[in-house]
Amino acid sequence: MAKEKNGIVGKILCFLGIHKWGKKFGYDQVSSNVIDWKKRCERCGKLKEWVEAKPENYGNRKSK
Repeated sequence: MAKEKNGIVGKILCFLGIHKWGKKFGYDQVSSNVIDWKKRCERCGKLKEWVEAKPENYGNRKSK
């Protein structure tokens, strides 16, 4: 029963734009200078996507 209540309330919240975003996950193509990030709402499944430039030192590993 709690799941149904959360579902109705969750639908209303998502309709109002208050989403419950999960962890972000990204796609890193080696030859590209950007990372494609995505997040998915845990209640309604809406997908939020954005692109960020890689930091200058991205992928450079220094050994001690």
